[in-house]
This record gives sequence, C-alpha cells and structure tokens, in this order.
Amino acid sequence: MHSLIQEIGRDLVRQESLNKPWERSRLWCHEESFDVLKRKKGTENILGLALDMRMLDKKKLRGSFELKTESFSQMDNLMLLQLNYVQFNDSFPNFLDELRWLCMHGFPLKAIHLNKPMENLVALDMSYSNIESFDMSYSDPQPPAKKQKLVGSCSKDEPLLGSLKILNLSFCKQLHSVGGFFELPALEKLIVRWCISLMEVCESVEQCVELVHIDLTFCEKLKKLPIGKLQKVQTLLLDACNLSESAIMWEAIPNSLRILSLAYNNLSNDSFPMDLSCLAMLEELCLDDNPIVSVPNCVGTLPRLQKLSIKCCHDVISVEHLPCTLRELSMYTEVEYAKIRKIKFDPELPPLKLGGVPSLASKWPIEIEGMIKIQQMADVEEKLLHSLGWKKSDFIEGHLLTDDDDDDDDDDDDDDDDDDDDLLTHDDDHDDDDDHDDDDDLLTHDDDDDDDDDDDELLTHDIQMLNYEFGIFSTIYEGKGMPEWIRCRSWGPSISFIIPSSPKKLRGLNFCCVNLHPVSVPRIKISNITKKQTWIYDHYTYILGEDCYSWLSHWMFGPNEMKAVWSWCCV
Repeated sequence: MHSLIQEIGRDLVRQESLNKPWERSRLWCHEESFDVLKRKKGTENILGLALDMRMLDKKKLRGSFELKTESFSQMDNLMLLQLNYVQFNDSFPNFLDELRWLCMHGFPLKAIHLNKPMENLVALDMSYSNIESFDMSYSDPQPPAKKQKLVGSCSKDEPLLGSLKILNLSFCKQLHSVGGFFELPALEKLIVRWCISLMEVCESVEQCVELVHIDLTFCEKLKKLPIGKLQKVQTLLLDACNLSESAIMWEAIPNSLRILSLAYNNLSNDSFPMDLSCLAMLEELCLDDNPIVSVPNCVGTLPRLQKLSIKCCHDVISVEHLPCTLRELSMYTEVEYAKIRKIKFDPELPPLKLGGVPSLASKWPIEIEGMIKIQQMADVEEKLLHSLGWKKSDFIEGHLLTDDDDDDDDDDDDDDDDDDDDLLTHDDDHDDDDDHDDDDDLLTHDDDDDDDDDDDELLTHDIQMLNYEFGIFSTIYEGKGMPEWIRCRSWGPSISFIIPSSPKKLRGLNFCCVNLHPVSVPRIKISNITKKQTWIYDHYTYILGEDCYSWLSHWMFGPNEMKAVWSWCCV
C-alpha cells in the first residue's frame, strides 16, 4: 500500500474517536495498544490491534509486563492481532473466536497448546519464537488413548486450525520438528525459513492436500521431508538445506512443481539424475552457488522450463543442452572467479534473456555460439586483424608494437595497406596510389574536442581482446589515441557520409569512437538513409573505469547494402 493512502486511512480511523483510542476500529500505535491492554479498556469496536514491545520506551514499561486474557475480554470482534515479544502468563490466546490473522513474533513458550479450535484463523506467524516443536494439541492432559481419539482424525473431529492457510515459523532457532498437520487440513503455505535446528517435517504433512508453497530455506539440518505424494505443491524452496549429505532429494519432489530452488546445497553434477522429465510442469529452476561444472544433463529433459539460474556457480565451464522452451538464463558471478568459456544454444531456441554475460564478456574470453565470441588477440585470425588495419606480427602478448611513424616504411613492403585505411574494406587488394577522399576514409566518431596530437597513444596501450557480436568485430583499449589512417573525423555524437559507387568489392565499414569520460560503450545506431534500414548495437562491456577509452570496430555488410547515404550516431 502506498504510504499516502495508508496515512489517509489512518486519519479516517482517528476520526472515529479522537481522545479514546479503545473506541476506534483499529489500533496500530504501539503505545496506544499497550495502554488499552494494560488498562483493560478494549471494546467490541476494535477489529485490529498491533503491539510490538520492542517499539515501546523502556521507561514507560517500568519493569516487566505480562499479558493476561482479561485484557481481551471485551474484544469480541477482534480479527487482526499482532503481539510481538509479549510475555504471557496464560496459554495460547485462542479465546478470540473471530480472529483471522495472528502474528506473535518472539513467542516465549516452548510449545503451543490450544483448549479449543480456532476455526476462523487463516494466517499464523510465529517467527523468531522459542518453540521447540510445532505439533498442535489440546492443552488439557489426557491419557494417550483418549488424546489420540481427540486429535487423531480430522474427518471425525473438528480440527484445531481448520481454516489456517498460512503458517510461518521462520527463524525459530530451537525448532527441531514440525508436525500435527492433520489439524491443518486447509494449509496452503508452509514457511519455515532459517530454522537451523529443524530436522524433520512429519509424515502428517501429507494430510495437507491443499499445500501449494513450501519454503525451508536455510534449514541446514533437515533430514526428513515426506512431500512426494502431495499433488498441488507448485513452489518448493530448499536453498542451503545441505542436500548433498541428505537423503531427501529427488524422490521427495512433487511432480506438480512449477518453481524449484536448490541454491547453496553443494550439489555437483553427479548429484543430479539423468532424467527429470517427470517434473513436467516445472518452469523455474534455481541452482545458484553449487559446484557444478556444466548445466546438468537432466535440465534438458524438463519440457516446460522457462527460467534457469546458475548465478555464482564459479566452476561452470560450459553451458549446453538447454531446453528449447527456455526464455531466461541468469549466470551472474564474480568475474575474478568465473571459469565459463562457452555457451551453446539449440538453433531452435527463441530469443533469450541473458543475465550476467555482460560482466563476463568484459573480462574473459567467452563464446556464445553464433552470437558472441570474445578471444585473446593472440588467437585472432590474420584476416580479422587485417579488417581492422593490423597484422598478426604487430602484436606480442597483447601489445601493439608498430607506430604511425613507421607507416611510410611499411608502404614499400606492402602496397595494399592503403586500402586498409579506407572507410570501406574490400575483398581484394589494389596497388593504386590514388589519394583518398574524406568519403573513402575510415569513419570516425570522437566524443572529445582533442586534436590529433595523441594519435600515437594507440600504439602504446594493451589491446587484449577482440569481440565478435552478430557480425561486428571490435576491440576496446584505454587511451585516447586514434590511428593516423583515420582521417574522416567528427566531434559530437553523430556523423553522416555517402558511400560512392565503386568497382571494388566492398565487405564492410570500420568505425572508431573515443571518449574521455567513460561510463559505458555508447549505443551505436547506424542508418542506411537511402534504403531506410537501421542497425542498433549495444556492446556487452558496460563498465570501463575512470580513464578514457577507444573503441575500434569492423562492421560486415554486403556490397548491395553499402551503396547509399549513411548516418552514424552514438546514443
């Protein structure tokens, strides 16, 4: 709820009784709630009351305070009740027949005992409590035989919490078992997070046929979870349950699941079965922070999987055999720990949302088959370097060794270098000595108004990686130097040019961008104005540091695409 709407509603409630809070329908101010309960001023007007003892001024408490049942004697219509960290001198407050929602964080007793059913209670939150075992029972001591008859079958006896749909026992550090589910036939959500002593969920959980959501995150001692027969469970969260050493696993997973999370469980590839096609409804699978070296083969057998997360799986080397139904793949990880080098998709796979690839691609050689390839300059083919105006011999361990002053000497040995300096790159070489017009120069964009005095800087910086993305080859390096053979230049975010008719076999365009204030590689937008075609390119590298950088690229186009008026801009 928006805070403004909330405040409007609270103001309306205050108008019900400005000076007598106990005559209002709702009490959310902890001081007012405390005064009403302490003075036993509650009335049948009160529908909701919130009290958190931690929110009160300790001076006002003047010692300990124990809540007595008499404080609620007149609140016959109370439906919403929060009593956080309140001390009781009586048993569980099940004397409120109309109660729908009950929150009792920090409940001080070790067990819950009821003296009659709470037939209207829908949600119960006992987080951060001291309870050691949740197993609903009546408070009156009885012989075992009679007690079994009283609570044994919810088909013959009225269940204690027959309407309860949500049970939250999270952060109960002393809790070691959860049972008595035959008293909770309507339960839909079981939330037992961070119960570090929990060892078992009792067999009676199979009585909860309406259960759809189970969250046992960080229950690291869990050994027993008999939920395999449940038919409606859609979400199962078992993060950090130490499943690699547990006997729970696959036989305990309901076939009705749509979301399954197994993060932080120290699961290796050998921990997974060969086939998971039995989970025919599964749409989301989380395997974060597990020591797998590749996506388990069984993932490819999931017929409806749409989202897969392998974040922080530092040992993953390759990602292959993904199902054709996949729509989203998350693989965020700390770059310095990443080992992944190859991602392969099925040709029939539709467009996919990739998370984490940008950070990986910015630092490490990686290949996404048919889409992206980042490799060390030492491994780049001579032909690709030639497209960018370089030769293999120009590089030693990622360092470009030649400089512009040596270009004249190189011309004697290799006359076709001039063609590499053109705006257009060609399939064949020509040994003509014609001067080049500006239109034939390598297209350039400069985000700074520097002159060309720093051209030589390009040749003194490391050039470690060459990127390939969808027909575009590029490399990024620190420094504001630009090759001398780039002569068609423009300050600002855009440049326009015309490609003249030429007998040469054109194969692409080269483009260079220099930016003194980098945050990211700018989005590049290229338009063929004549043919009304536009290409938009977002580079995967997006964080470059504080120094200036240069980005040099080669765009592959066919001859029929290039004869036109073009515009190029950074956005």
